[in-house]
Amino acid sequence: MSVVGMRNTKRAIAFILLVLLGGVVVNLFDNIRHIHRLPAPLRRLIAVSLPLDADADDYADDYDADGGELSSCSPQKTVFFLKTHKCASSTLQNILMRYGLNHNLSFVLPRSRYHNNAGFPNYFDRKFILPNEASNFHIFCHHCRYRHDAIRELMPNGTVFLSIVRNPIDVFESAVRYFSGTKLSLVDYIADAKRKKRRRFFSQNPMLFDFGVSTVDNKTEMESAILARVKQFDLILLSDYFEESVVLMKNALCWSMEDVVYVVHNKRKNSTRRGLSRRETRLVQEWNYGDEMLYSIVNRTFWQRVQQLGEARMQAEIKRLRRVRSQWQSRCIANETTNEHIRDPRMKNYHSNAIGYLLKPEVQNDSSCVSLVTPELKFTRDLYFRQMRLYP
Repeated sequence: MSVVGMRNTKRAIAFILLVLLGGVVVNLFDNIRHIHRLPAPLRRLIAVSLPLDADADDYADDYDADGGELSSCSPQKTVFFLKTHKCASSTLQNILMRYGLNHNLSFVLPRSRYHNNAGFPNYFDRKFILPNEASNFHIFCHHCRYRHDAIRELMPNGTVFLSIVRNPIDVFESAVRYFSGTKLSLVDYIADAKRKKRRRFFSQNPMLFDFGVSTVDNKTEMESAILARVKQFDLILLSDYFEESVVLMKNALCWSMEDVVYVVHNKRKNSTRRGLSRRETRLVQEWNYGDEMLYSIVNRTFWQRVQQLGEARMQAEIKRLRRVRSQWQSRCIANETTNEHIRDPRMKNYHSNAIGYLLKPEVQNDSSCVSLVTPELKFTRDLYFRQMRLYP
């Protein structure tokens, strides 16, 4: 056997051993629910070794000679998106609102045009939304505290249920800094929260709170509740892998790449971020054990869905997504900026430390570019008045 042949054989044996090792590791980490702490390459390798509910799709070219997308499915027009806090959900919300606006769909909207939530932090109830007796609702993409029966009753049959989660450490740190403005360390903040009988929604397991699951001390009971809740959704995405998430959502909804183009919304300036110490990291993990469970369960199903789509197809679609995003950004956006440099008060972000966008002069009246960068509160008000005209 040649030297090259021996090297190839060794590489093949090493790959097989890694796949087998991945199966062992996933059992270990599934038991302690910390899969998401593994390095990304190993997490992807483990996903390949997991048993799938269906065979992975063979990759096929889905674009014609002119770059248009070929599809045998029909675009999904009814969507419920559980908008979780601090999980890049504002960016996905903008995608959904633009799609609904472009296709003349109706929205579930907060009763007040000044709000971006439907009764949150209360459990969802129809009394919190703008009535719409003239037509069925198509898209629900504003904050609410999930209540399955009430939402199922509201949305038409066949509605796709989506949500998104994020590494619990990042969610907690971001939520505490964003909503409380505290200057306490997270260690001191958690100690203070433990002393309080009544806590704000972001004080412990904020993602679980959004999903309508209460924090309890019995971890077996909590895991059962989380598993039951996750099964009520067609697809739950990971903001830590946002491009993969957008591709999965695009395919689940049978939308085009142009439909899911985006700019990042509600992102904090880098200057407001800081790293966590090891002590803070460990304490946040222990305090948010429910969110840790949720994330690990979703993390596993997410990579199974990626594998079902096919790695070759996923990488091809990410490449195309980046190209389409670059084209739109070159066409529309002059600069990223902050509120002090945005002259139109309607286009300012709710929080001053969030990134916004300045449009190029030649597209100031281009509705596609304007909606791409419109903050969620301004977009919500526009949809509110539009819907009042359509369904008085």
